[in-house]
Amino acid sequence: MIGGDEGGTRESVFLLLEGADAAVPYDVVAAEIGAKLWLVIGRANEEAGDAEAREVAFERALDFVEGKMVLRPEMARLPALGSALRREHFELSGDEEELTKAIGMIAVASGLDPQNMQLALRWARLLEELGDGAGAVEHYQRALVIDENLWLDPLKQIESRERRRIELYIEGQGG
Repeated sequence: MIGGDEGGTRESVFLLLEGADAAVPYDVVAAEIGAKLWLVIGRANEEAGDAEAREVAFERALDFVEGKMVLRPEMARLPALGSALRREHFELSGDEEELTKAIGMIAVASGLDPQNMQLALRWARLLEELGDGAGAVEHYQRALVIDENLWLDPLKQIESRERRRIELYIEGQGG
């Protein structure tokens, strides 16, 4: 078990992160680092075959993000990170409810930053993965509209291969 109770490693890591978090409670970067660290521990536990320790690490990662969401409700990157965590957890656990929660969190993030093309794309991909073709088409189309507005910054635009994949998906869904 990685980051488990043996030797107090998991608790030592948590206490270290909790102390840093308490020192700067409004620091979004600290939440991201803490969440990502717990996610790494969770992945390592998964690879070691310890699903229970993976779940503990995942819950700690989500606690970091959700705690900051309460303190900084205006920050789109927090629910976006929460969505990514939920998506990762779905990948590891196969629990479709996690994918639904990931979609809910990306919806919050997108509501906070509606012109963010990456959030629109992530929302569409999550819906596509869930099997909601109509919802995916709606958000892919939104992403394409946002992308057109980025013509002055081609580095931020959707790559041509990805754009073509999206257009074919939309066509295939009758959009």
